[in-house]
Amino acid sequence: MRTTSLSDFLARRDARAKQQGLVFTAEMREALQNKGARRTAEKRAALRRIEERCAEAGVKPLKAQY
Repeated sequence: MRTTSLSDFLARRDARAKQQGLVFTAEMREALQNKGARRTAEKRAALRRIEERCAEAGVKPLKAQY
């Protein structure tokens, strides 16, 4: 199994999109995000715990909608 950082994954994604002529604008990124409307209570709780752990560690969490 290969692990990769989120920043590396996003950079490769953006490079592939650029090769195909796609440009990820802020509006496009917003439209593609999962809004969480069908998220389970367990998933919402997990996202809250992640956010709390990031705050304790002094790391800015990724934007989560829950």
